Amino acid sequence: LTEVVGSVFSMERLRGLSVSARERLSRLGYHNIVFNYGDGMQGWPGHAPYDGILVTAGTDALPPQLVAQLAPGGRLILPLGPTGRQDLIAMEKQADGRMTQRVLAPASFVPLLAGKA
Repeated sequence: LTEVVGSVFSMERLRGLSVSARERLSRLGYHNIVFNYGDGMQGWPGHAPYDGILVTAGTDALPPQLVAQLAPGGRLILPLGPTGRQDLIAMEKQADGRMTQRVLAPASFVPLLAGKA
């Protein structure tokens, strides 16, 4: 992502993984990433609105906080559905706030968990 967009904001639930990713990507020469650790269900309101949000853990319900942080015309990609029967979904926020969606592929991701670990 860092090679195709101006800035990337990365939210990780586990502090150690966030620190490890920051160090590794910095050594590889990627410097347009801002790292944080926290509750992915809450997103990162301090930098919203976002043109795109990519969620890499599955959830059975669309997190309203992420929708609220998405700019009009922005896209949200996430695995949606119960564990073991998810679909990778592409959603787009319309100017009136409605979300349109299309299924990209069947998927199976680890669950999106609330809270910091």
